[in-house]
Amino acid sequence: MTVLGQMGNAIASLGQRMDQAEQQPAQAQPQHYPPMRQPAPLQTLPNERPSRGGMQPARPDRPRRRAPLPAPPPLDEADFEDGPQTMQQIRDAEDDTQHREGLVVGFETLNMSFITGPLPVKPKKEVFFGMGQMGTMACRYHAVSESDDCLALVYDTRYEDGQQFLPPDTGDVPVEVSVPSLKAKYLCSSLGLHFSIGVLDIVVLVKRPKQIDQEEDEG
Repeated sequence: MTVLGQMGNAIASLGQRMDQAEQQPAQAQPQHYPPMRQPAPLQTLPNERPSRGGMQPARPDRPRRRAPLPAPPPLDEADFEDGPQTMQQIRDAEDDTQHREGLVVGFETLNMSFITGPLPVKPKKEVFFGMGQMGTMACRYHAVSESDDCLALVYDTRYEDGQQFLPPDTGDVPVEVSVPSLKAKYLCSSLGLHFSIGVLDIVVLVKRPKQIDQEEDEG
């Protein structure tokens, strides 16, 4: 066989192989997939519970009704060693508690008997004004201070439950002033003199030469 004949046979054999390869289905190459994850277990919330139809909200627990407490027996004073407490005992206990908490100090350095702390006190110095035909006016002041020529009446304006009196200007007409705490009477001229120092209002009455002593009148 010649060389050309061998080449022809080889080409024919190669063509047959190609036809057979086209007729056979191609083998599928294996594919690699990532491993599947296991599903997480079901979790129930506090207000849900599992059921056959799915998750359903749980019904809230109904509050339990408590049985009413029995009524206490009536009190008998014989059952108490000292008897039932009184309102006075409660007030005394509150006073003791206040004393234990501490006292307000420092106001005594003012040398004013009517100022014992930040709270005002009731005026206790009673004064009578003889207004002639207009009658007699009675009022109270926190302090009455006497000097050789005048009489000073002091009122603490922080005390709002009292009635403060400012004598009018009577000119030359004298006013008879009686102070029971001093056991004395004065004949004064009311000239409308008054002034304020902080919370204190001070009325100044000018004394006349003639003074009326209450003790002499009683004797």
